[in-house]
Amino acid sequence: DFDRAKAGKSLDEWAMAHAGIHVRHRVRPGEGTSDMGARAARRAVENSGLQLSDIGLIVVSTFTSDYRAPNTGGLIQAELGMTCKVFQVDSACSGFIDATLMAASLMDYMSVKYALVISSDAVSQYNIPTDFRQQTLFADGSGAVVLKNEPDSPYGLKAFHAVGDGKNRLEGVAMGGKVPITEENLRAGKQYIHWRPREVYPFATEKMA
Repeated sequence: DFDRAKAGKSLDEWAMAHAGIHVRHRVRPGEGTSDMGARAARRAVENSGLQLSDIGLIVVSTFTSDYRAPNTGGLIQAELGMTCKVFQVDSACSGFIDATLMAASLMDYMSVKYALVISSDAVSQYNIPTDFRQQTLFADGSGAVVLKNEPDSPYGLKAFHAVGDGKNRLEGVAMGGKVPITEENLRAGKQYIHWRPREVYPFATEKMA
């Protein structure tokens, strides 16, 4: 649906001008959220100078699990060959922050020195195929970080904020149990993300900074 003549620029140029996006990534066929998450986790632990065996807790955030069950956290744990406790947070835009808050809270409770936080999503499969704005903004990626429980450090989580105004600016209704994945719902395109782009962008840039 992108009209190059009307926009006066290519889709890549439009994406850069409107959102500052240079590159959009897509998972390879047959790969998904857990594959990206495991790769990001390995890099994070390697960069920290630790070993996987040093990690005492894993918290994973995603809203695009490979399957409904088993969960993505368990799949990543198995891929890494780890045995520590793993939790999964079902969260979208705020997933990394939510997972970090959960890990930081549990580290004291569980007497864990090092925790691994992973946020991974393969969103491209849920984009409306004809919506170039979604194809531009929502892609696939993963990030991970190792947290150290060091109470006397000047660094750490200082504060967080949540906006609970009840406005559904972005919905994936056929991804849950209330709207089943039926032929009728698939024909209606309810398996895709539906959103209000004029509300999502200003909300993200103003409230999520």
